[in-house]
Amino acid sequence: MDYNETFAPVTKFTSFRCILALVALEDMEIHQMDMKTAFLNGEFLKKNYMEQPQGFMHQGGEHLVCKLHKSLYGLKQSPRAWNQKLDAFLKNIEFMKSEADLSVYVAQVGDVKFFIVVYVDDLILVCNDENKLLQIKEELSQKFEMKDLRELHFFLGMEVERNCDERLLRINQIKYLKEILKRFRMEECKPIGVPFDPKVKLQKNANGNDESKGFPYQQAVGSLMYDMLCTRPNLAYPISVLSQHMVNPNMEHCMAVKRIFRYLQSTLQMKLQFDATPSKELLGYCDADWGGDLEYKRSTIGFVFMIEGGAISWSSKRQLIIALSTMEAKYMANTQVTKEAIWITKLMMDLGYMEENKVMVIRCNNQGAISLTKNLTHHARTKHIDVQHHFVRKRVENGEVRFEYCPTEHMVADVLTKALSKERHHKLINMFKLETS
Repeated sequence: MDYNETFAPVTKFTSFRCILALVALEDMEIHQMDMKTAFLNGEFLKKNYMEQPQGFMHQGGEHLVCKLHKSLYGLKQSPRAWNQKLDAFLKNIEFMKSEADLSVYVAQVGDVKFFIVVYVDDLILVCNDENKLLQIKEELSQKFEMKDLRELHFFLGMEVERNCDERLLRINQIKYLKEILKRFRMEECKPIGVPFDPKVKLQKNANGNDESKGFPYQQAVGSLMYDMLCTRPNLAYPISVLSQHMVNPNMEHCMAVKRIFRYLQSTLQMKLQFDATPSKELLGYCDADWGGDLEYKRSTIGFVFMIEGGAISWSSKRQLIIALSTMEAKYMANTQVTKEAIWITKLMMDLGYMEENKVMVIRCNNQGAISLTKNLTHHARTKHIDVQHHFVRKRVENGEVRFEYCPTEHMVADVLTKALSKERHHKLINMFKLETS
């Protein structure tokens, strides 16, 4: 009762993958620590009271309550109190909070770089100096009751593999995928080459009734979505489509979900790879499938950002308004990818891997859309486009992003906008550095 703020930030998966890419690139140390009873460390700025616990109450004192000096598990404001406590400590030992991601902390003294990634009570520590890493771990252990898990191997359902000799780092969710295949009784399913049939166009259930016949459609899509968010950009398009039919799914929708399980069965060993490359170039790819949605005639946009080939950020979603041409659909997609580019640029600057005036390069396969990002004049063919989509022009003019032409055959984001043939699907996901080792 009587509380206001409860929000506590957790790190974004994009930030985590970005730091993993830098670990492989710079051959940095990466360790994990777990906070024991984290929420018991939080301190409240306002007075809080609780009823007496069972077995504590004595005769004549039934009307009394307990005043809390620190937070407890079960209180909605406890995550925020704990986060504020940890935040104050990290700032006290000269860590700076990233403006792009409030759960990423950065410290740099000379050539020593140190990152700390916070996800509630899990801490990922990254440093290019092993002695400094041990020093910070000691300081954390003196302040809080910590469990040192040493080198990072498992985080939020993701398995992390590292080959220091070859400077390779891979993440996968093999264990998680086996669990969900078993959970939905698909562990013995027949493997298939692509997650979505290009000939199938899913539409809204015309009957308006749930025809899934007991299949847990929403749970299955939610489980697959977590896999997509963590390590599988190749599932972004099918999950985006299936998520549009959460209410009243029919059997065709259920079969499409089962097809993804069959695809996962054939790609169970697939891993997202990051490696050491001579440069630190960060590239974006953006594409749109004009009018691909049969029901609402809206376009699907897709984008991906990669550090020398390893995917760190991706998205596939249906546009909110109807585009009148392919050029217009891709121009509006350029606006969406520019917003993500600005955020990633801020994160990379905070991590010390991008200069302030560095231009983010984004590749697009439509010359008209690229020209429109540079052309500041209005004419009859573009005056109807919503003002929000001209946001990209200002960013191009300011030199924050630059669009380059990319032939469709090399457009990696194509797999995020539509269902493709088996040959093209596998060609594009290999460009993500999604590999079976």
